[in-house]
Amino acid sequence: MSNHHWKGIAPDPDKNHGFIYLVRNTVTEQLYVGKKAYWSERSKIVPGKTRRKKFKTPNKWEFYTGSSRWLNEAFEEHGKANFEFVMIINCETKGWLTYVECNLQHKLNVLTDKLSDNVTPRFYNKQIGAIKFIPPSDRSYMIGDDHWTNQVNNIQLKEEREYE
Repeated sequence: MSNHHWKGIAPDPDKNHGFIYLVRNTVTEQLYVGKKAYWSERSKIVPGKTRRKKFKTPNKWEFYTGSSRWLNEAFEEHGKANFEFVMIINCETKGWLTYVECNLQHKLNVLTDKLSDNVTPRFYNKQIGAIKFIPPSDRSYMIGDDHWTNQVNNIQLKEEREYE
């Protein structure tokens, strides 16, 4: 029997650096996509040495619920019993963990997707990769790939003309 609240894939801290998770509010159907490391890396000064000694200490991932302010406010409002915590991907390295989290958040449109009422955000996420993007409400800024290809070609043509 497991001593944690996580559902989904089996945790594997011996082979992985961390995991990507999804938190679902069963009352509102809102979601949160995040990452958690199984281990934290620390360093310690060693007398007589120029480099620090690195070592790993286990994180308390079993009891982790998320660090998002908006998610924690939802826990207070609805109670943690009304949330599901699901591990969805184990990641072997710290870099891969960060990449997969950001990639998944972009693909799911966590900053702009709305629930069926077209008002309430579908996700509690307010930033991707510790960067707070502020998407405009008007999507007219989205220009097709052809526009950027033409812009790059025009720049190259101008540069060629300058050297002729």
